[in-house]
Amino acid sequence: MNPLEELDRDTQHVPSQHVALRMARERFISDLSDFLGTPLGSMPGEPEYGVPDVTRIYESQPEAAKEWCLRVENSLRRFFPYFRNPRVWQSDGDELDLTFYARIEGDLLVNRASVLERFDIAVDARQPWRVL
Repeated sequence: MNPLEELDRDTQHVPSQHVALRMARERFISDLSDFLGTPLGSMPGEPEYGVPDVTRIYESQPEAAKEWCLRVENSLRRFFPYFRNPRVWQSDGDELDLTFYARIEGDLLVNRASVLERFDIAVDARQPWRVL
């Protein structure tokens, strides 16, 4: 089978809702990981893309944590149109642990339907972001 026939056959296949949801979640997690790994202001042409430095959270908690969550929430609204009504808040963690935990919740659009999804994230100033 030539590549054009394969492409035509693949575009005719419509994934089931379950498969579409899995693919949408994987895409969002990948995009979210890239976003969380991008320092705010480091992307040419998009100074609002990325996240603020997390070390500020450790210096002036809890207000800095609330501000960080609000900024990420606003960025998700702007840069992730397929993730509607995002809400971001700090999750509980061990006081002695320097890892910042947050939960991201929103409506992931899948095949013209929306599915409420939750993602837990963690950042340690010494390691990259992780979507748990």
